[in-house]
Amino acid sequence: MVAVVAVYNNVESILDVLSQLKGADLPVIVVDDGSDDGTTEVIQSWTDREGAPTCRVCRLEVNSGKAAAMRQGFKWARELDYTHALTFDADGQHDASCIPAFLAELDRLGPDVLVVGTREPLVRDYPLRNLVGRLTSNLAIRAQCGVTLGDVPCGMRIYPLDAVEKVRCLSGRYAWEEEFITRAAWAGCRVSSVRIPSIYAPYGERKSHYRFKRDWPEGIAVYLWLLLCSLVPNLRPKSLVRNLRGASGSLGFLGVTMAARTERTYIIAWMIGIMALSLLAPVLPWPWVALVLILWVGFAWHGSVWLVGAALAGYWLGAFGTNPAALVVPTVGLLVGILLVITGMRAQQVAE
Repeated sequence: MVAVVAVYNNVESILDVLSQLKGADLPVIVVDDGSDDGTTEVIQSWTDREGAPTCRVCRLEVNSGKAAAMRQGFKWARELDYTHALTFDADGQHDASCIPAFLAELDRLGPDVLVVGTREPLVRDYPLRNLVGRLTSNLAIRAQCGVTLGDVPCGMRIYPLDAVEKVRCLSGRYAWEEEFITRAAWAGCRVSSVRIPSIYAPYGERKSHYRFKRDWPEGIAVYLWLLLCSLVPNLRPKSLVRNLRGASGSLGFLGVTMAARTERTYIIAWMIGIMALSLLAPVLPWPWVALVLILWVGFAWHGSVWLVGAALAGYWLGAFGTNPAALVVPTVGLLVGILLVITGMRAQQVAE
C-alpha cells in the first residue's frame, strides 16, 4: 500500500499532510501538478530534514489537473510493485487516523474493492453548493451503476491498481473520480465506504482549485453520457443482476447518513416520475412501446423491481384504467413521498 498525494500550490498545508502520513507509517508518492509556489522544494527540504526516504516526489512541469496527477502517481506506484494506492488530498481535509479503518474494510471485502471515504457528520458551515453537488453526484452514481454512496466526490480512497489499469475514463479533471466509480462498478469492482470526519477550514481560508465554470459543465456532461451508456447492455453486463437486489426490500433509506438521504431522494424522484407517467399516460402515444421502455429504462437505471413495477402499474392504469382507478398509483406515490420526507425529518431529529 502506498499513499498518492496530488498537490498544486498547497504549500501551506502539504507538510502537515506528509507528517500525518509519516505518522501512519505509510510510504508516499507526491505528484506536484506544476505548482509555482515552491511546493516541490519545500517537500524535498522536509524529506531531507525529517529523514523520510519513502517519500518520493514527481513533478509535472505543466498543470494538467488532478486526474492527470493521480494517474501519474498510480503509474509510478505500479512501477514500484504496489497493488493498492490510498489517495489523500493535499489541502488538509483528511485525517490519517482513519487509514486503519480503510485497511480493515479492504481486509474484510477483499483486494478488488474500491473503498471510498464518506465525510460525516457534516460541519455546520458546510458549503451549500458543495452539498448540492455532492447529492447530485450521489444520485447520478446511484442511477448509473446501482451503488449508493454518501460522498461520491470524496478524495480519500483506496484504489486497487489492477482496476485503475483496466478502467478507462473520459474525464481529465475532477469528474474523473466520480466517473471511475461507475466504470469500476461496471467492470465488476466492488465499492464500499468508510466514515471519516468532515474537516473544512474556516470560511475565507478554504483553498480549492475547483473552477465552477470549467469543471461543473464537464461533470454534468460526463454524468449525462454515463446515464446514456448505462442503457446499452454490453457496457454494463452485471447491471440487471444487481437490480434484483431491489426485490429484497432493502431499508437503506432509513437513517440520517448521506447515503440514506441519497436513497430517499432517489426513491422520491422515482415516485414523482411514476405520478407523472400515470397522469400523462392517456395522452402519450404507443402505449405498448411505452411499457417496454419503462421496463428497460427502469432496470437500466436501477429502479429496483418495486419501483419499476409501480411505474408499469401507474402507466397501465393511467392509459387503460378509468377513474378512480387511474388515480390509485399517483395517490400512493404521493403518500410514499410524504412518508419518506417524514422519515428523513424524524431521523434528523433523533440524530440531533
